[in-house]
Amino acid sequence: MKANTSILLVLMLGFLLSSCEDIVTLNMPSSDHYMIIEATLTNVPGPQKIILTRSQDYFDNTDAPRITGANVSISDNEGREYLFKEVKTEMGSYVWTPATPTD
Repeated sequence: MKANTSILLVLMLGFLLSSCEDIVTLNMPSSDHYMIIEATLTNVPGPQKIILTRSQDYFDNTDAPRITGANVSISDNEGREYLFKEVKTEMGSYVWTPATPTD
């Protein structure tokens, strides 16, 4: 009796765990492409980095295209402007390095 119960339990578990699968195909229209600005800017002394990319379609698994040749600057609430320079070895990356440790 105990063996029958175990077999029945295993069969029921197997039945419950094997579910039907329906393949769903989503037709997502192509959308407008927007600029994406990725940055973490802090008051900690040291270089600050901004990465500019362009958005892409939902199912596009390639790396996001980087934006190069941009003029990137940040200004603080006191009106100081910080100009970021493009990193030649890393397309789409812009870095500001302080001139002094107190910048």
